[in-house]
Amino acid sequence: MRVLLTPFSTAPHVYNVVPLAWALHVAGHEVRIAGHPDVTEKITGAGLTAVAVGDPLNIQDAIDEWPGDEFMAGLTDAVGLGLPEPTRTGQWLRMLVLGTISMYFCDDFPTGGHQRMVSELVDFAREWRPDLVLWDPVNLAGAVAAKASGAAHARLLFGHDLVGAMRLAFSAGPREDDLIREWLTTTLKRYDLTFDEEVILGQLTVDPMPSWMRIPLDLRSVPMRNLPYNGTAEVPEWLRVPASRPRVCLTLGVSQREHWGDNTLISDLVAAVAEHDVEVVATLNADQQATIGTVPPNVRMVDYVPLHALLPTCSAIIHHGGTGTYANAAVHGVPQLIIPVQLWDEQRIADAVVKRGAGLRIDAEELTLPSIKLALTRLLTTPSFRLGAAGIQDSLAATPAPSDIVPALERLAAGRR
Repeated sequence: MRVLLTPFSTAPHVYNVVPLAWALHVAGHEVRIAGHPDVTEKITGAGLTAVAVGDPLNIQDAIDEWPGDEFMAGLTDAVGLGLPEPTRTGQWLRMLVLGTISMYFCDDFPTGGHQRMVSELVDFAREWRPDLVLWDPVNLAGAVAAKASGAAHARLLFGHDLVGAMRLAFSAGPREDDLIREWLTTTLKRYDLTFDEEVILGQLTVDPMPSWMRIPLDLRSVPMRNLPYNGTAEVPEWLRVPASRPRVCLTLGVSQREHWGDNTLISDLVAAVAEHDVEVVATLNADQQATIGTVPPNVRMVDYVPLHALLPTCSAIIHHGGTGTYANAAVHGVPQLIIPVQLWDEQRIADAVVKRGAGLRIDAEELTLPSIKLALTRLLTTPSFRLGAAGIQDSLAATPAPSDIVPALERLAAGRR
């Protein structure tokens, strides 16, 4: 069959689709990944075939220019920590629409609107005629292209299903302005199509979150093991030498580095971990490194090192709670100290890791030199954290791999044909 994947056009979202794309390819299916020109090299760098559609997304310009504090205020609302009251659900959905989905459907977006991206994606889908479209929950253009080409389609989640949870809660409560439906209805009319909830929730959901972490929703879904892909990588020479003392990774993830980075706490973090008898590997870019004065002798600054190569040598990791970073640590059974940002599901991830006994959480407002030192000491000296991390590792190994769910996707496509 022919399979079209449509991630949101940033590196972490592209990386999220790579393992399943390769599983489909190895199973003998034709695979294409469509996105803005910004991510073409990320796709081809993974050895997969890219289809560039629309103008460059220029996500950084959008974040810098619009909608600014309003968007971030909506995202940092406690709504991300659980199912909210209906009124707060409506507020969160509006923020989600303004911040991500409107990049594809709103002509007022600061980078010029991306109706061209939607139209080119639909044109490609109608010409190539995929049997199945796998789309990112914040890139509904993929669902539009699936309907326009008659393909079966499924959402491929990148983390907790907040979109599904919010949509179901919104639909069950008092109906407020439904901006998503309004924009999608207008877009679908261009192709003589009508709106239905599958355009937001999919015919199926591929969920990479483990069962004990997943939001329980009444949606048709298949679980898939999160096998993180970290981009093109080369193992540096220094990493091939065994560490002489416990090694700790400090990272803020790809999204934090490229788009959402708050560098104000980095200096304190480095200073705190450097006081331990450990080797610290801090994966920080040039701007982040510039915030640090004198680099302690036991801290190695690197712009990038592949986590799948680094973490097997680590005794602990300190990070921001991002799905990709969490998944790398989980796969390798590494205890985690999470200082969660409030962007998507970082708070949920931190709470789940703590509940499983695999790590600790410190909120940014509680972050001090003593609190970091105490938490890291506990993480390195308490055996139960390593056991908890091993338990998560075992639970992931028992979850279906991307190759295991290919037959379910084949059945979905066959049903539509």
